[in-house]
Amino acid sequence: MGKDVAILDIGSCKLIFATGHKNSIGSCEITSFSWVPFAGYYESEFINLDGLLDDVTKVFTQANLRKMPKCLYVGVPAEFSRVETKTYLMNLGREKLISSSIINELHAKGDQYSRYDGWEVFSSSAINYLLDDERNVVNPYGERAKNIKATISYVYVKSEFVELFDVIAKQLGFEEAKYISSPWAVATRFVDEDSRYYGALSLDIGFGSTSLSYVKGDGLVKMASASIGKGSIYGKLSQQLNVSFDEALSIEKSINLDFEALEGALYTIFTESQVKTYRAKDVNNAVSARIKEIADFVNTVINEEPGLISDTVTLYLTGGGIAGIKGGLITLEKYLKRKVRGRAPGITNYDKPYFASMYALLDAACDINDNQSIWKKLF
Repeated sequence: MGKDVAILDIGSCKLIFATGHKNSIGSCEITSFSWVPFAGYYESEFINLDGLLDDVTKVFTQANLRKMPKCLYVGVPAEFSRVETKTYLMNLGREKLISSSIINELHAKGDQYSRYDGWEVFSSSAINYLLDDERNVVNPYGERAKNIKATISYVYVKSEFVELFDVIAKQLGFEEAKYISSPWAVATRFVDEDSRYYGALSLDIGFGSTSLSYVKGDGLVKMASASIGKGSIYGKLSQQLNVSFDEALSIEKSINLDFEALEGALYTIFTESQVKTYRAKDVNNAVSARIKEIADFVNTVINEEPGLISDTVTLYLTGGGIAGIKGGLITLEKYLKRKVRGRAPGITNYDKPYFASMYALLDAACDINDNQSIWKKLF
């Protein structure tokens, strides 16, 4: 059993702090957990930057830690990061056993040429390795080859983001902060290895933000985000029905997109002063239109590079954006015209799609904490 690690998951409407470790069978056990709502972010900027420290302090304090880990692993949302892939060839001169030092050298070589003002590389992971121009592998460790070609995914984080959370971590009492790409963690934890070998899509729909990643092997080939999600679904519905956002949200458990609503079917909203009813067909159409907007975002990103992502690639869905809507996944699948598979952590008390990012970060942090080698995804 490993030591507890601490993670901070930065969602688009809430902060989650958790600690945990991996047990003897390799599953994460959560030892402390807390969450608080916060203003979130929009277009790569925190909406209430002045109140961010107070929000993080609150979620940290509510966890009631028994023992303080030295490091805080901070999840980096897609909005504050970017992805670049590079391919490098290393000629070993003669056939050699490929060691971790050779793999590290390949990753470091790519990092030497990865420089953008205001951005810094914080992780690397392999899409694939080609040995002697004929053998494709995801993990070449222990293989033998004369030359090795690596296609590596580098994830960048905004320098301002790092500077901000370095300070926050110190003020909370941590010795240091390290950073993990939230989309990468989700994609590599909730998409099975066989699917990742050929390539898969990972879509996380949150409250105010949606991120899409194309993962192959252990690396992200492409990543994008949009300011749409659960908030936009019910925000527009509240305008259409002329009710408050919370009143519109109260319909969620009644909505069923699996079947076409009968002409006389109604949904009921209980307001402070009265009971209101609305045609189920109108509500369903409005919600379906918002799900189509999410599908349009996904298809737009896919079509940016024709031929990169085939029509047969499966999409894996996480997040709480449409998880509470009966028929939401099937509706998304219809608009995308591709297979969609829902994913959630399979652990007691946290087996919900909206805990996927938290669990993925905790799992990744445990792995990184146990092995600090850069080819294990972090430097």
